[in-house]
Formats: sequence, C-alpha cells, structure tokens
Amino acid sequence: MRMLGVEEPSVRDRASGVSPQGWARVGGLLYLVIFATAFAAMGIESKVVVENNAAATAGHIIASQTLWRTAIALQVLMYGCDFALAAILYVLLRPVSAGMSLMAAFFRLGEAVIGTLTLLWQFTPLFLLGGSPYLKVFAPEQLQAFALLSVKLFDRGFAIALVPFGIHCALVGYLIFKARYFPKTLGVLLGIGGAGYVVNSLAIFTAPAISDLLFPWILVPGFFAEVGLCLWLIFVGVNIPKWNERIASLGLASQANL
Repeated sequence: MRMLGVEEPSVRDRASGVSPQGWARVGGLLYLVIFATAFAAMGIESKVVVENNAAATAGHIIASQTLWRTAIALQVLMYGCDFALAAILYVLLRPVSAGMSLMAAFFRLGEAVIGTLTLLWQFTPLFLLGGSPYLKVFAPEQLQAFALLSVKLFDRGFAIALVPFGIHCALVGYLIFKARYFPKTLGVLLGIGGAGYVVNSLAIFTAPAISDLLFPWILVPGFFAEVGLCLWLIFVGVNIPKWNERIASLGLASQANL
C-alpha cells in the first residue's frame, strides 16, 4: 500500500521503528559536517604552520590562538560525527552482513578514538607557548621547537588513524557492492579508496620518499568515493524495494534454519 507516493516500509522496519531512508539522510548530512570541519581545520593549520620553521610557526600560533583553538574544536566535532556515522552505516548495511557491518563500525570507531587522542598533540603548543612560569627552565627556542614537534606528532597520529579508517572504507565498500540497494560503483571506489588510505599511511612510516610521491594522488579515489556516498545518501538514499527484498530474504533464510 502506498499513500502520497511514500512506499510502505517492510514489516521488520515497522517493528523496529527503523527508517532506512531517514538514516541515509542523516548519514549524508553527518558526512557533510565531517567534510566541512576537516577542510576548515586543515585550512587553518596550513595558514598557521610553517614547514620546518619553528620560530615562525610559534609566532603564528601565539598571534592566532583563537583560530588554533577553533581548528581543534572543529576536529572534536568531526570525530563526534564519526562516532554517529559509524552507527548509522552499521544500521544501513546490517541486512547485508551483521558481523561485517559491526566490524566496519568498530574500525571507524577506532579511527575516531585515535584521532581524538592525537588532538592532545595539537593542543600542546598552546601550553608550551603560553608563558607559564614553570616553563622558564627552557629557552624560547626550545619551546618553539617542542611546539613544532608536537604539530608533527599530531600529523603522524592522524596518519595512524587513517589505517583503521581505510579498513573501514574497504569493508563498507564490500558491503555496498553486495547490498544491491546502493550503487555497486560506490562500493568499488570505496574499496579502492580504503586500500589507498592504508597504503599511504604505511608508506609514511616505512618509506617516506615513496609517500611523498604517492600523496595526494593515492587518496583521490577514496575522497571521490566518500563524496559520492555522501551525496547519494542525501539526494537518493536507499533503494527501498531492494532493501525490502534483502530484509525478506533474511527472514526466509532465518526460517529455513529453524
């Protein structure tokens, strides 16, 4: 039965109160917030940090403390959205494989936890350059060097966080490919992109020269895949008939196992 052009949800949707189309819209909007906060924070860091120049970087941080704190706050918001998006993607992909979708959610949660903890390194320069009396045992040049080192450690922590994130993308890509209620192309691109995230991060630690050659090109497939998924979730969402077919097949399989 259809009313006002709205398709009736499956029996399991009514019983659980889950609206896959609603979850898809919320997930897409969360993706938008993640993109916006990530690019804004990276833009701020690129303006403040001067590569291999501790004195200039320290001067910029001191002169732009509010801006630097804003970048940290934006990333806290970004990782908060990551936690919520992990749960939403689990709900949307659970009909394909509950176990694998749960694993994908855990890997995204791992990325968010690691990323949040690394923000402590980005906050550290504010302490080092704040002029506290207990830091007067260090020369100003030393404090400036420590501040730049802290920023570099934050960047490496972000690279570590991209490893579980890449695995998450690969798992989500596989689930989307198998789902039938999302485009298979998105699944393929996410799988390739997830592998690219992992390879890029591992190269940073094991072969920096190769990493410099790969970056940023190896991250392009993942970026476009995530943008594509974001837009698809917002403007198209879940193919409800295919979703209901998947739910129905799960019900039949469950009855067959009894």
